Amino acid sequence: MKRSILVISAILTTIFLALPVQKSVAQTDLPIIRAHSTTADVRDGSLFKKGFWNIDPASRPDTYWADLPRKNHTVTMITDIDSITFDVSFGKIYDFIILLHGKDSCYTRISAEYNGISRYAEPAGRVPGTPDTVPFKLGGSRIYFKGSINGHPDIRIQFDLGAGMSSINERSIRKTGVKFDGKTSLSNSNGTNESPTSSSNRIEIAGLVWDQVTLIRTGNMGNEEDAIIGNSLFENKVIEINYDKLIMVLHDTLPAIPAGYVAYETHFIQHRPIIQAGITVGGKIYTDEFLFDTGRDGNMVLRDNFFRKYPVWDEMKTILNLGNKKTVVVSRLELGGLTFRNLLSPAFNPGKIRSESSNVLGNKLLNHFNVILDNQNGMIWLKPNTLQKNKYPNWTDFRNRGILVLIGLAFLSAAGVLTLRKVRRNGSVS
Repeated sequence: MKRSILVISAILTTIFLALPVQKSVAQTDLPIIRAHSTTADVRDGSLFKKGFWNIDPASRPDTYWADLPRKNHTVTMITDIDSITFDVSFGKIYDFIILLHGKDSCYTRISAEYNGISRYAEPAGRVPGTPDTVPFKLGGSRIYFKGSINGHPDIRIQFDLGAGMSSINERSIRKTGVKFDGKTSLSNSNGTNESPTSSSNRIEIAGLVWDQVTLIRTGNMGNEEDAIIGNSLFENKVIEINYDKLIMVLHDTLPAIPAGYVAYETHFIQHRPIIQAGITVGGKIYTDEFLFDTGRDGNMVLRDNFFRKYPVWDEMKTILNLGNKKTVVVSRLELGGLTFRNLLSPAFNPGKIRSESSNVLGNKLLNHFNVILDNQNGMIWLKPNTLQKNKYPNWTDFRNRGILVLIGLAFLSAAGVLTLRKVRRNGSVS
C-alpha cells in the first residue's frame, strides 16, 4: 500500500511539474512546431540554408529576417522533426513557437522588413521619385566617394558591397570625431577580434545624409582611405554603378533595363550580394556561389567550401603553395558576356581549413561591367564597359614577368662574371 501511494505521488508530481510549460503553450494562439535539435534549416524563396538557424529559448522573439523583404515569397523553417511555412509580404511579421525537447518554448519571428539598414534623408528640393546621383573616383579597382563624417570634411570613403558593416580606419578616428561606446566581434583579414563600435555618427555624401550610423574600428584599411560603407546604407534602393561616367545612381524603384545587360539572381548575406558563377577546371564547368565584392582589389577567391563540394583541389594548376592556401590558375570564367582566361586566384585548402565563407568575385573583374543592383527583388544586371580593356592578374602575364626576371638575373650574373674577370685581369676595378 505504501509503495502504491509513492508511485501515485510521483506520477502527480511529474504532471504538476509539466503543467506550467503545457499551460504557457496552450494559452497562446501562436502556431507551434517541435524540435529535438537546436539547429534548423531555412528555405527562403528559392534559397535553401542548411543548418542556418540556431533555436534559442533565451531570445523573445528570436528574429529571422527575410532575405528579400520587398519580394512576396514563402519562408519555411525546418526542424529535425517538423516545419512551418509562411507567405511573407513586405512590412509584416510572422510569429510562432518552436517547442524544443518538448519543454522549452522558443519564441521565433520571421520578419519581412529590412534588418539594420540606415536610410538617408532626401536632399532639400528633391522631387520625390527622382534618382540621386553620387560621383566617385577609382583608386586601383575600388570605388571612392568624397564626403564628411560628423561634420569633418574631405573624408575618403570606400564603397564596398562585400562589407557587412560600415567601418572607420583606426588612423582616421581623430579627423572624423568618432567616439566609441560599445564593442563587437569583427572578422577580417586580421582574423577574428573584439573591436570598438561607435553607434551615433553622421555621414554625408553628395548631399545625402545618414544619421545614427554605427561604425566599427578596423586596422586593416589602407592609409589612403578613412572609412568603408556597404550595402546596409542602400539596401532599400536600386543601385546603378556606371564606371564609364564615374557615377552611382540611386533609384527608388527599378528603372527600365537598357539593352546589353546580362541578368543574375542574387540573395544577401548580411546585406552583401551573392551570385552564381561558374569556373572551368579541366574542361568542365563548376558552378557555385560568389560574393559580389567591389571592395576586393583582386580577381577572386576560391574558398575551402568549393573544394569540398567539387574535389578539384589537385587538378588546378598551382603557382605558389603556402600550406593552408595556394595560388591557382582558373582557366576560364564567363561573366556578364565577357570571358576571363587564366585568372590567378587564392584557393583555400579544404583539408586544413573549414569555414562557411562564400567564394569571392573581386573588383579587378567586376569593374569591367556597369552594374544595376536591384536590392528590392534580388537581381543584378551586368554590361561590359570601357574598363574591359584593363588587365587583370593572369597566368600569361605572370609567366612573362617571370621570364623577364630570369633574363634580368642572367644579365646581372653575366655582368658579374665579366666584372670578376676584369678584376682578375687588372687587379682592380676603375
